[in-house]
Amino acid sequence: MGSSLRVRRATLEDVPEIIRVENETWPPGEAATEEMFRCRIQTFAEGVYLAENKGRLVGVVAFERLNYDMNNPIPTWREATDHGMIRNSHDPNGDTIFGIDLSATPSAPRGTGTRLLFEVGRYAIYSNLKRGILGGRIPKYSEYADRMTAQEYLDAEDDLSILGFVSTSVLG
Repeated sequence: MGSSLRVRRATLEDVPEIIRVENETWPPGEAATEEMFRCRIQTFAEGVYLAENKGRLVGVVAFERLNYDMNNPIPTWREATDHGMIRNSHDPNGDTIFGIDLSATPSAPRGTGTRLLFEVGRYAIYSNLKRGILGGRIPKYSEYADRMTAQEYLDAEDDLSILGFVSTSVLG
């Protein structure tokens, strides 16, 4: 991790650059939208951290707070995050961090995703929360969900004849 990597909280003024990072990180049509990030920052500004390298934005992480019942898990990311907007899902007094988004550009220094997650963990500890729920969308899995399990898809991701595209790591 380069010494020039700096992590800070996002503001609404950062949204255009956040969207650039999203578009550099995710396949077409799978990046978070400007509306999603505006809602996230307006609803819970403490839940969006940015990573900058040499003054250029190279990563973003977003999370919300929920009261999460481990015995009755929320079935989908869309339900847990109000379709990525968090207006109706974030609870400022929630006891659990729920990860919404983690993106790092291909040019981000190695360890950028880890550093962003470290800040999320620091927030959870400082706030004395019970747990963190982190997951991830699997790019393009919905195109194969009727033919294979998520694990089979992940195991096959290097076989271009099965999947037809090359995935890239977003954790750096």
